[in-house]
Amino acid sequence: MDKQELLPEEFPEGPVGATRNEKLGKSSPWKRKQRRASAYVYPRKEYHAGLMRDSPGSHPPHDGTEEF
Repeated sequence: MDKQELLPEEFPEGPVGATRNEKLGKSSPWKRKQRRASAYVYPRKEYHAGLMRDSPGSHPPHDGTEEF
């Protein structure tokens, strides 16, 4: 994990004992190249650049070059 990768909250509803109306999430503005880490993507995208998925019918991996 590098400095631009942010870890998601362990519990999406907030930490144990937190108030119910507390605003969760990132409190400061996003910096360039900062992103949220996910369990569903390759951790090091540069190692998998240009490789397609092996499972039949799977969609191509997002490499960050296309617009959403």
